[in-house]
Amino acid sequence: PQWFSALPVFALAAICIYCCMLYFGGREDPIPNIAMTMFGILYVGLSLALLICIRYFDETLLGAYWLVYLLLITMCTDTAALAVGRMMGKRPLAKYVSPAKTREGAIGATIIATVVGIAYTYYFTLLPWGHSLWLSALLSVIGQIGDLAESIFKRDAHVKDSNRLPGLGGVLDMIDSILFAA
Repeated sequence: PQWFSALPVFALAAICIYCCMLYFGGREDPIPNIAMTMFGILYVGLSLALLICIRYFDETLLGAYWLVYLLLITMCTDTAALAVGRMMGKRPLAKYVSPAKTREGAIGATIIATVVGIAYTYYFTLLPWGHSLWLSALLSVIGQIGDLAESIFKRDAHVKDSNRLPGLGGVLDMIDSILFAA
């Protein structure tokens, strides 16, 4: 549509108005508040935009396969880290950031996600297994770093969950690995 090309201008205007409201509204520490707000917008917005870029990688369905691959690896990593960590976890991965995460869970998750990634790429993308091995392992590790980064953000903001969804820990907790992997 016609208005879509003007969207960046409207977004910039809205950001400027918000910054002025914070700065001149008498709030305590307006500059850090503005910086945190902008970081949140860019962190989530750019990462989600990259997911759209992956999906529309080309005109064929190849982009959809790569998007499913990324989602599969990150979700498999999260699930496997929880399962392996609960079964075999003894040593904390990052005790002060997220005490429940274990080294055994991280290693087990990377191994399981890599095997799943190799199987997926073998059947759907015909990527050589060596490339799939490294890409799957890399995405798994990056997803785990994203999970830890989200824990740091929450700890710095003094919140336990990124929102109030019972039993799920919050929306950002569910997509933190995906955002980083994208």
